[in-house]
Amino acid sequence: MTEQAPAEATSEEIPEAIPDTAQPSDIPVDERLRNQAPAPSPHQLQAMKAALDTTNHREDVPRAPLAPDRFLIQAKQIVVDNYNSHRDVARSQELTMEQVYIVWFTKVLGSWKAIVASPVIRGLIWDVTYNGYKSEAYIDIYKKLNNVKISLGRDSA
Repeated sequence: MTEQAPAEATSEEIPEAIPDTAQPSDIPVDERLRNQAPAPSPHQLQAMKAALDTTNHREDVPRAPLAPDRFLIQAKQIVVDNYNSHRDVARSQELTMEQVYIVWFTKVLGSWKAIVASPVIRGLIWDVTYNGYKSEAYIDIYKKLNNVKISLGRDSA
């Protein structure tokens, strides 16, 4: 059996090296790749809009998942509303959206979870959870009781 030499590539088959300073518009795009995905039909567009619309929602149309940015805004609003509805009106001012911030945020399975705090309301943190399976939000409120230093000593290694 004789070994065949590899066919020599033509200049059309070998793409030119793209310089590091190239802009996206400078990079050649194969026209066949540009037209791979067909445009959605009017029926598909209507279904996508209905899935993303959270106003006038019908139960037979599946809801779009809650986007992280939207959840963070809602988490802050839940905290503001919760605090303002339970505050001592004579002793404290109303809390505003600008006075709360997200300390920590994650998505766990089908839920979003955020820890929310405020420099105005010291000693309280709020844990806001969104259950994506039930489209429900839950709020847990924690109060700092104390801050104790515990010396662990130095490693002797």
